[in-house]
Amino acid sequence: MWNKLQDSPPFYLQFSQTNGYEISITDYITLYTVNILENEFITILKDSNLKLVITDKELMDNGVNLLSNLENIKDLRINTADGHLKLYICKFYEYPFRLNLTLHEAPKEIFFQKVTQHLLRTIIEFQNIEQKLRESLKKKDDEIAKYNMKGYKIEKYRRTSVFNEEEHLKNHAVFQENGVPQDIPHSLLEEKYESKESIPQVKEETNGLHEVPIKQEATTSEATVETNTTHNLTKIEVKEEIKTEPRNISPLKKRKKELNL
Repeated sequence: MWNKLQDSPPFYLQFSQTNGYEISITDYITLYTVNILENEFITILKDSNLKLVITDKELMDNGVNLLSNLENIKDLRINTADGHLKLYICKFYEYPFRLNLTLHEAPKEIFFQKVTQHLLRTIIEFQNIEQKLRESLKKKDDEIAKYNMKGYKIEKYRRTSVFNEEEHLKNHAVFQENGVPQDIPHSLLEEKYESKESIPQVKEETNGLHEVPIKQEATTSEATVETNTTHNLTKIEVKEEIKTEPRNISPLKKRKKELNL
């Protein structure tokens, strides 16, 4: 279930504990998501509340409640840049409780599964409900007509106007105007991309994490390089299977190997 984070610009948050702790945020244009383990979640909460001395269980309870119940939030900040979203939330319990979290832009397959696919299912359900309601109204009018044909009269205050299906469809033509097909293929609604590796994850030992260095000129001083590299962002590669690919051996290593022989 998507819960509204803020109105302008609009952002929505989804929190799930089905497969680890999965947090997703979208503006329905881009999806940012991260999947973390319990000990990683505790570490993030501790780093977000350095002056707070409470048990790990209370940290977890507050963190889960914070992401599950977005009411009464005292402070909220969302910043996006370079494929990342930085989230800051503050909520008061008996004390201020904060969460600082970085989410990463998800691949288009994950966006489809978590956003588009759910919207398609909703469209289909609304189409079915609307069809059943129209059929129910027409059936009601037929029953009233038969009732009147038998000589009975419905009291004036109970009378309703005859349902005009043609006029109704003219006033509610969003499906047709937006080009939404009446028969969305079932294949689009099937679950896909269920592997955990498809979702950006935070790893304790930085497995799968690769720093993206900022290019420096040859004349840049070491102090400048050190300052700039503090702004480097972490790029998380998403793969279904993590495999170690053989790397090309440099000429230096080849000569060393020949000497050892």
